[in-house]
Amino acid sequence: MGKEHVLVYRVCSTNFVRPHNGYGSTMRNGGRWNSNKYPCIYTGANRSIAQLEWVSHWLINEFDFPNLTMITYAIPKDQIFVIDLSKYPGWLDNEILTKQIGDEFLGQKAYIALCIPSAMDPKELNYIINPNHPDFIVAKMVVNDGTCFK
Repeated sequence: MGKEHVLVYRVCSTNFVRPHNGYGSTMRNGGRWNSNKYPCIYTGANRSIAQLEWVSHWLINEFDFPNLTMITYAIPKDQIFVIDLSKYPGWLDNEILTKQIGDEFLGQKAYIALCIPSAMDPKELNYIINPNHPDFIVAKMVVNDGTCFK
């Protein structure tokens, strides 16, 4: 029997579906969970939170609303690290701290994905995928590479 997987979802501009390398997360100052030195792929635990996260960034950055694509990844459950943020009070308002946590996770390459709460709704989950992890194999993990919508 195969490994158990968790499906996670990413919304991106249809122009940037591939190559699944996390380069977009290194632009500007990185993201909430990474500096510009550590590429990663931001995903959500469900389609709705992935869409909400994307829209929140669109509103902040005010770029043209593009055609969008929903990508589904299947991450082996044993390759997901779930962080206990109760050890980090105030994490939601401390982006320096979350970048440090994310950079450490991405640099260690011990797991493919980091499970963290959404800053938009901390009761929802997001997953940060490390595209530089040696076991991140796009061909095996991308379940759906092209559900387009606008």
